[in-house]
Amino acid sequence: MKLLYLIAFIFCFISLSLGQNTQQESKPDTTEFAVEKEKIPQDKENQEDNETLVRLRKLLNEESGKTEIGRIRMKELAFVFDKHSTVKKLDRNIEELAKRVGSFNDTLKSDSLRISSSETLKVNEESDTANVVYLDSVKVQINEGFIEFIKVYAEDGSTYYNKDAPIPLLTIENRFDDKLINPQDGSFILLKNAVSFDAERRFNYFPNNQVLTLKQDSAMSQKRLYADNGVNSFINLQVYSDLLALLGNEPNELLQFEASSQFYLHRLNIPDQFMYMFYAIEPYFQFNRLDSKFDTLALAATDTVNQTKLFRRSNFSTGIALKLLRWDWRPSNSFEINTGYRYNSSNVVINDTKTTGIFHSIYGEVAISSKRLNNFGVELTSRFVRRKLNENKHFVNSDWYNLTSFRGSIFYFPSNESKESKVVLRFTNNINWGNRTMDYSALQIGYETPLNF
Repeated sequence: MKLLYLIAFIFCFISLSLGQNTQQESKPDTTEFAVEKEKIPQDKENQEDNETLVRLRKLLNEESGKTEIGRIRMKELAFVFDKHSTVKKLDRNIEELAKRVGSFNDTLKSDSLRISSSETLKVNEESDTANVVYLDSVKVQINEGFIEFIKVYAEDGSTYYNKDAPIPLLTIENRFDDKLINPQDGSFILLKNAVSFDAERRFNYFPNNQVLTLKQDSAMSQKRLYADNGVNSFINLQVYSDLLALLGNEPNELLQFEASSQFYLHRLNIPDQFMYMFYAIEPYFQFNRLDSKFDTLALAATDTVNQTKLFRRSNFSTGIALKLLRWDWRPSNSFEINTGYRYNSSNVVINDTKTTGIFHSIYGEVAISSKRLNNFGVELTSRFVRRKLNENKHFVNSDWYNLTSFRGSIFYFPSNESKESKVVLRFTNNINWGNRTMDYSALQIGYETPLNF
């Protein structure tokens, strides 16, 4: 039986990998549905089940689409300020400066009438000055609702970029006075003189992750931004198999299915840092398929319940995680602190009476991850858990006990074009501080991908 599960898992694993590479070449959905219907058995019950599945797939695919979030535009010119100029001074005088230059805006429709880029404009009585620079193009990287990187290219060859912090896209107006720095001489332009974003509505989600380039011409100076609104874009599916269960004699999962979805509470960062606090919640669900000889714990009425043994036979669990803190730093590293709650259910037989063992767990964890190039990454996680078996007529006087879990994961993105799917190899070591003989480990290989019907 274990061999059959191993073969089935490898077959599914290869099919998923090939499916990612050939996704763009797949036939239209209508063709797939026609093939499905041709293969439906004549048996009435099976036929109804298959027709229901086909209708469900069709419904989900029809709902998949894109929602317009807004439009990002680049400006035609910007004011370059000396590195010693202060935003406080500019706040009082930038509007006056704009009025002084505003009379030229109408003439900019003619290419022959332009402000000289060498012209120096007086900003205030302290004799701070600003030069006019014309913008050639803007490169913008959007990730999780932030402009993580923006680089402005001017016609005179100078460049300006955000140095210290990401910029929330949906509330970009709150950061209009952010400085975009020229690394050559420290001079800067203001964000509001480089780009603007027009949102479709006040309460909105944020667009898909992307890198885009705006160019100074009528066709490329602005771009509409969209967000996928199908089920596939919200639910993340992970499928794992435990090698110790397949090849050994351990009560670990032969197959493990995990589904999760992350909901952002806000898109604000700690000032001048790539750091975020209390920024998301993540509900999740997990279903486990164990070997038949391990899927149920059999006990006599007089036996003491070993909570660790019973927990390892969980057939499903659900819970929610709160993302407390994330800090990103170069070259491509992240540090996270999270907390959460988890509900587990396990089957148990006591004197031929079937019942269920319910576990409640609260935990806190720290994690550090790093990516190398575009295809490889590693993640290390340490989790402290407080766990308790729910009391009922079979289980009484159940106490909380402490557990520490250490996990190391290596992941690989099989495609250079999409970073949504990855192959994962992870090792987990669980330490029961109340009874070290109950320590256990898991070695899993899996595939993580957006849910795809």
